[in-house]
Amino acid sequence: LLSDSVKERTERTQKFCKLCCKESLCDHSNIGILFSGGVDCSLISVLADKFIEPSRPIDLMNVAFEKVSYNLKKPDQINWNVPDRLTGLETVEELKRLCPNRKWNFIEINVTRAELGEHLKKLSSLVFPLSNVLDESLGAALYFASRGVGEVYGKLYKSSCRVILIGSGADELFGGYTRHRNAFKRSTPERDLLTEELSLDWVRLPSRNLARDDRVIGDHGITVRAPFIEENFVKFVQQLSPLQRCFPALPEGVG
Repeated sequence: LLSDSVKERTERTQKFCKLCCKESLCDHSNIGILFSGGVDCSLISVLADKFIEPSRPIDLMNVAFEKVSYNLKKPDQINWNVPDRLTGLETVEELKRLCPNRKWNFIEINVTRAELGEHLKKLSSLVFPLSNVLDESLGAALYFASRGVGEVYGKLYKSSCRVILIGSGADELFGGYTRHRNAFKRSTPERDLLTEELSLDWVRLPSRNLARDDRVIGDHGITVRAPFIEENFVKFVQQLSPLQRCFPALPEGVG
């Protein structure tokens, strides 16, 4: 079901990138993936490889923000090895082994605090009416990722993608947050708090995530598509019991 969802969202895309005219031959990247190196985006990447022409590269957008402790340093002195960058670099090597015939453009998008400050007013308007710190931080990651300006193998690169695939819905469906583990621990025989938490997450996903993400990414003229929230896939997953979807009694990263 997930494979079918990715297939539909990749094949129903114009076969030419943002930079090329409809009549011209185009072998540039036209589909990108918001890529932290986590399970959801890794699955999407492996599946997308099956349905995108082998000659066409796939852009992997990986964002790193300047840490507060490095605020006084110049951009070329900043340590950009934040957790998502390290995970992304590790996972892209695995992708190269699994899909050796594909060119993967791992775009290192480094955002200084000064650059973030320059775009903060616009970001605030895009995530409105949501205004907490989490919305601003997630919105900022999506904004700079979809802009697609960074480095690939040390050279300046600007993505030509028309479409970005994201893993939205995966954590909500499969209990990927710490609060799901906490709900499981607090559950009693009389009340299944994990089921309640998963249900609540799904109900508020459109207003809490999807509308915000669409506005932020769409600001760059990019279409955002989320394979995990496809109707048939969701219907199948939701008929499973919570403990078939996740098992928080096991260690983090396993359950």
